[in-house]
Amino acid sequence: MNYFEAQEYFKKAYPGKNITFEFDDKTIRQIECIYTDGNLHPVNHVEHQKLKVTVEGAEPVYIPIMPHRECWSADKVKQKLANDVVANQS
Repeated sequence: MNYFEAQEYFKKAYPGKNITFEFDDKTIRQIECIYTDGNLHPVNHVEHQKLKVTVEGAEPVYIPIMPHRECWSADKVKQKLANDVVANQS
């Protein structure tokens, strides 16, 4: 199931409920840092392998999906990597 199929499935399974779909740190499979002429490119790729689904009145669940890619700015990639380094040092 891909990202869009997952959205359709949950909307049909829980009609009338408020459902949120999001990617967070637990859904990341890989971050691809792209360099141009030795400098970090302004846009980089993040691939997710799970989707966080929250149905109104229920706890969030993570469901596996086919890899889904999105673009992150260089600043967001740097911030994510810096936070991971700090978290792994404690």
